[in-house]
Amino acid sequence: MKGLIAAVALFFSFNSYGLVIYSNDDGTSDQALGCFGPCGIDFWWAQGFSEQAAGNVITSIDIAYGSPLLPGSNPANGTPISLYVYDDPTNDLNPTDAVLLAMFSTTVMNSGTDTFNSIAITPTMITGDFFVAALIRNIDEIGVAPIDQTTDANASWLAGGTNLDPNNLTGTDDIFPLSTTTSNFVPGNWLLRAVGEQGSAPVPIPATLMLFGIGLVALRLARRR
Repeated sequence: MKGLIAAVALFFSFNSYGLVIYSNDDGTSDQALGCFGPCGIDFWWAQGFSEQAAGNVITSIDIAYGSPLLPGSNPANGTPISLYVYDDPTNDLNPTDAVLLAMFSTTVMNSGTDTFNSIAITPTMITGDFFVAALIRNIDEIGVAPIDQTTDANASWLAGGTNLDPNNLTGTDDIFPLSTTTSNFVPGNWLLRAVGEQGSAPVPIPATLMLFGIGLVALRLARRR
């Protein structure tokens, strides 16, 4: 019976070979951005990456909130937040045409400490360039999204608006339109990462081959008798 179970499980396996951490930051914030316009806005920020073959399935998003450099100006722990994975169909690390693949809800944790919170998500397959992003609605804080300014991958984006639609990042209600942090004279990389592993969707073996495998197991059991 154990042989039969093993044979069937083999036909529906998911291949996993280790982890890839997608990151452009050094883990320490040099400042944080947030309500630098009319307050009470929705604030969206995203970090772009290019797929690595060993990490084509995103399994978690790692994110920090606020900065220890801005005490009293960080988002409160427990604040609702949404996390996103987007495909970049033109592979230009520009989310103007980004396609939403997945959305997950969580809350702010360890705010103002540069601590990364690892949020497990439903495994999401990516191809080519992609983005992970976060959205906090109705913010009143100056320092929501921490940014590392040691280097600049020119792949950090932000947008703000009222009732901002994560499916329509160039909507008409933008208070500050979708743009890179670099173009806003704040070069750097968000403390926002993705973790991926190599995998593929479960692919069932044709029924005829499965029956053949089951038959071999049954024959082996019969011979033992």
